[in-house]
Amino acid sequence: MTGDRREGRTGAASDERWRLFIAVPVTGTAAGALRAWMAVGRRERPGLKWVEPDHLHITLRFLGERPAAEMPALVAAGARVAGAAAPVEVEVRGVGGFPSAERTRTLWAGVATGATELAGMAAGLEHELLAVAPDLDPLSHPFTAHVTLARVRASWIDLTRWPHAVAARERLWGRLPVRELVLFRSRLRPGGPVYTPLHRWRLGR
Repeated sequence: MTGDRREGRTGAASDERWRLFIAVPVTGTAAGALRAWMAVGRRERPGLKWVEPDHLHITLRFLGERPAAEMPALVAAGARVAGAAAPVEVEVRGVGGFPSAERTRTLWAGVATGATELAGMAAGLEHELLAVAPDLDPLSHPFTAHVTLARVRASWIDLTRWPHAVAARERLWGRLPVRELVLFRSRLRPGGPVYTPLHRWRLGR
């Protein structure tokens, strides 16, 4: 597809497996505002496992460990979805928690405007990816567009009793123009995951 770009090292031994996910990177004003909020959050809640500031993204599909030799088929599947989708501007707003604000194990920033369009892309990816990789693990819950900010290391936290989170519950972090989807490889390291972009798909024909 015109506008696609391959990045990183894609050649690999036939038995090599890569941990992959497809996402929309969060950049610009929204990323800056979230990083500032997270900096305060780190000081107030150092026990949480905070996402690295340059790793903010909206995951559309986590693929898990996949054979590296499967890359061409995955790239073709992503191209079909991106080619049928139009660029969209999403609104990153508020903070919340999964499974609930009162018993949060994953802290996130939400997506307001544009959430429906992202859900459509996620559904398209689900269809196309399962067609080329039918052994993909099924989704454990319905897709909800969000930006993961932190994870609770043990037990849970109550966001409704944390003033820093309560004050940001409806805050507008920024508007994010979505013009492409990115296939990332994730390498787990003791200091945290390392993300490498392998392919970028431009939205639209």
